[in-house]
Amino acid sequence: MGPNDDLVDSARQWFDEITGTQREDVQPGRLRYHLLRLTVCGLRHEDIPALLELGRLAFQGSPVADQVARITEDPGSSTLACVLANIVRDAASGGGPTRQVMLGSVLGAYLGVPRSEHGDDATVHGAVAGGSEVWASSMVEEFHQARFWADYTNPSDE
Repeated sequence: MGPNDDLVDSARQWFDEITGTQREDVQPGRLRYHLLRLTVCGLRHEDIPALLELGRLAFQGSPVADQVARITEDPGSSTLACVLANIVRDAASGGGPTRQVMLGSVLGAYLGVPRSEHGDDATVHGAVAGGSEVWASSMVEEFHQARFWADYTNPSDE
């Protein structure tokens, strides 16, 4: 038995809880269900329409800056709504895949769902981790595809 067995077990259980909840919410095929789930850890019901519009724009590949401003400049917006909006804005302004980053940050925010005692920090950290992981994965994929095509079209055997 290692010195961190309790932490390892706790992390495994947390992962199982989160992915089970995500799996359950993915089945209906609606972003709204993910956002409703996040109301247990800081998202306000009033935030949902604005985030659904942000999601619609992100999924279409449309500009998101105006919708992000509506969310972040609304004094009634929750911290989580502002965090999600800013993540999508940053992805869009950096050329990242806004649709995937939006979904990754929303699903990453599930980190705060089963363990609500961790509060806003777990939810916000999860949103940042989920969004940044998707963004980084897409960059790695683009790099490897570019390298593959460069090698594939190389006229020499090197």
